[in-house]
Amino acid sequence: MTDSDEYQIRRFRAGLQDGTVSPETEAWLQAVNRGFHEQAFTPKTLRREAEFIRADDRLMTGVYVDATPVHSVGAEVPVATFTTYTSTLSTGETLLPAHLISDVTVRPTHRRRGLLRRMMTESLTAARDAGLPIAALTASEATIYGRFGFGVATQTSTIELDTTSRFALPSLDRGAVGTVELARREAIAEVAGDIFARFHAATRGSVGRQASYPARIDGTINGHADEPDLTVRAALHYDADGTPDGCVTYQHVESRDAVSEVKVIDLVATGPDSYLGLWNFVGNLDLIQRVRYDAARIDDPLPWAMADTRGYRVTGRDDRLWLRILDPLTCLQSRRWSGDGELSLAVEDPLGLAAGTFDLGVSGGVPSVQQTAAAPRPDADVTVDVASLGSAFLGGATIGALADAGRIRGGGTAVAQLSRMFAVDRAPYCITHF
Repeated sequence: MTDSDEYQIRRFRAGLQDGTVSPETEAWLQAVNRGFHEQAFTPKTLRREAEFIRADDRLMTGVYVDATPVHSVGAEVPVATFTTYTSTLSTGETLLPAHLISDVTVRPTHRRRGLLRRMMTESLTAARDAGLPIAALTASEATIYGRFGFGVATQTSTIELDTTSRFALPSLDRGAVGTVELARREAIAEVAGDIFARFHAATRGSVGRQASYPARIDGTINGHADEPDLTVRAALHYDADGTPDGCVTYQHVESRDAVSEVKVIDLVATGPDSYLGLWNFVGNLDLIQRVRYDAARIDDPLPWAMADTRGYRVTGRDDRLWLRILDPLTCLQSRRWSGDGELSLAVEDPLGLAAGTFDLGVSGGVPSVQQTAAAPRPDADVTVDVASLGSAFLGGATIGALADAGRIRGGGTAVAQLSRMFAVDRAPYCITHF
């Protein structure tokens, strides 16, 4: 615990004994709910949330004041919250251990006092010192985290499919493998972990899912209601051997314009056959005219498989995953490379956690990275700030776009060479909220 003149920071794990949530844990969880304008937990949902947090082995951080005025929220309730846990980030080549950050809140009456900066800086420093090469978060506001060295690393599209008579996937008539069957809602928890593990290992940008995820996608977690959402439906795709290799959960929702609509809650596929097979199932649901999904790939193959691509409409785009490089050496050695070359790369970091100059060489797709200075050298071939390196790391932002935006500096030849080296065949993709 560290003290300041006005605030105390406490860090602890979720307290549970014989199914009873500790007062400290309950106060912290209710503070998070207030921060995100959510309904207060009931005893049942509070216990369930604490159990999931404990299963993830999350470190909970709260900022506390010594006393509060009469009738106000008590001093046992933190004025700011922050939680972290370790998961994995897929580079497409390997699963990197990653420092995940979530549940970040600061009470409006205590903003602009450096509380978030203090929690974030101490957490990132501890993660780097523990040997974690990268930190990650998903952001409710896009203007907060850049100053801490986070860059947007993946994006997703919100799509709408016209599933009237114009919907058809002709490619499925040309040798697609596997079948789709309705599944019991409860069965998703039994198979989703194995299906996601296969997707995760193969998908650049994917983040490992927290313990609560099966319950979140199958309706068991129904907002803050005690009972599950029984409107959730599920289907599984089976490969030629009868093994589940894709799953989807969905529900009928009230639409804004009297069109019968289904919302896809979660869709995980381990390959093109399962992906198109699941979409063919969803697109052919009886009595449905439109399907909506808010986590499609930026480079989604679905419209290219459709007979009428005009039935596929992108209605929005959002950032999903933000990355913060903590150890450039480990991160650069872990990614997939496209072009060969050699150059020196200077990384600028206002927090000083990842700053340095690195000699980067790639031969036959195999990288060789060495740190040559503890600070960014002015004579380096290319200079990049740490947030932009996080955006470029998996290929979510191209080197050329970042250079044109003024986020990367260097000679034209060196920047072009780095762009060829960083090039990827597919945009990174993350479907995990945390």
